[in-house]
Amino acid sequence: MKGLILILVALILSVPVFSQSSFEFTVSNPFFETVNSTNEINFGEYITLGQRWYSNGDDSGPVIISYTNNQDTSIHFIHKEDSLISVKFLYLKDNGNYFFIGSLRFADSTGGLYIWEMTPEYEPVWETYYQLPPPYEFLEVLDYLVDSDGNIVVSADAYYPTDKTFNAHLYMAKVDMQGQLLSINIPAPYRRDICSALLEKPNTSGYYLFGSSSINLNVKEWIEFDTELNITGGGIFDWENGLGAATSAVFLNNGNLLIATTHFDQLSIGLLDEDFNLIRDTIFLGGGDYVPFCRNTIGYVSDDVIWIGADYDDIYWMSGTSGYYLYVFDSELNFKAEKFYGGNTRYKMMDLFPTQDNGCIVAGMVPDKDPVIYYYTDIFIKKVALEDVYTNVKEPYVKRQKPASVYPNPFKTNLNIETLKNNLKFELYSLTGNKLFTKELQSGKSTVITKNLDNGFYFYTISDENRIVQSGKLIKR
Repeated sequence: MKGLILILVALILSVPVFSQSSFEFTVSNPFFETVNSTNEINFGEYITLGQRWYSNGDDSGPVIISYTNNQDTSIHFIHKEDSLISVKFLYLKDNGNYFFIGSLRFADSTGGLYIWEMTPEYEPVWETYYQLPPPYEFLEVLDYLVDSDGNIVVSADAYYPTDKTFNAHLYMAKVDMQGQLLSINIPAPYRRDICSALLEKPNTSGYYLFGSSSINLNVKEWIEFDTELNITGGGIFDWENGLGAATSAVFLNNGNLLIATTHFDQLSIGLLDEDFNLIRDTIFLGGGDYVPFCRNTIGYVSDDVIWIGADYDDIYWMSGTSGYYLYVFDSELNFKAEKFYGGNTRYKMMDLFPTQDNGCIVAGMVPDKDPVIYYYTDIFIKKVALEDVYTNVKEPYVKRQKPASVYPNPFKTNLNIETLKNNLKFELYSLTGNKLFTKELQSGKSTVITKNLDNGFYFYTISDENRIVQSGKLIKR
């Protein structure tokens, strides 16, 4: 393989610092760039990884942004001839070097897992490439973790072409800190959503993948692996308001599982015990769409400080603007603070990273021109201090009472709906999003005959004057 070429550039448009420990800046240049992930290398020293794209594909490759604040910033661009590198994650090794995790694709459409080590001065130490077996041609790395044995576990999508469209299967790999391949698994029937969370089991006997997946169209919201990456189990959560397309998850110190996900147009946060039984959840409703950050949306600082971020869209086709919320909870899912940012342009936030000073860094993209016409071409990075959101604390959040009760769940031949309101609309959807039927609801109890439905997984919504006020997951058995 031809070696890495490192290019140092400095194209930064800074904006004023908000407080002593807070700042933000935009990487302003004529290229189209996206964000992948952020790391804190030393206390107050950060690296955000992104990707630069050219319209003709030439010289596309990773962007490494090193900074301590909005005035002390440098940008490194990595290029490899006749190939396309994508770097998604960085891990700081014990020797102080950087371990990069991504993928490599050649001009002949073959590709695979690509990992390499660099010094803090960005001098290459070694690089390793593992090509996908046929018929797979392209790999997109989506998650990684460092397990209790000090090995790197990677979860990705392995793409293969069929009828000129792309399809993907779940890809799992494990390597040691020198890049040596320890195990690999591509379970062909499994498909997964692009946003998910890969975690080691608390007892270190294997791994979990949380997020929407399927095996031959049979839905799985969690998949279990042993230490050799063999699938040993899977299932769905008994959680009416989860899961959705975008998912982040973290195991807490007490063994409970915290999940942030999208449920229709709502941000849904659930606290589950070690057996995945729901302890409590919180749902944020509003006049727009809540979407957790695509790469990672949970920052677990301590049991008292857990950051959660969510994009929030207003009616953007009229205003051309959007924003994002930052929330702080504790490990019991007690609400502590929130703050809204944005409203001045279009924001697409990708990653939230907790910092050693109890704050967080959020990174995403903004337009470089008219936000209605030009979408997400510049990288945007913001450092937020904990006191920034605590100065905007509202009254403690109380989960809103549901407008209707939908039961039983699981259901068989009948589905009951009780409400105290008039003129609500109930709609039932299949797993693929097809609307199965609609029923107008009035105060009291209504019954829906469901005996003709197949056993499986369904979604419902309840609307009030064309605004969704409740939604959930239903199972027919």
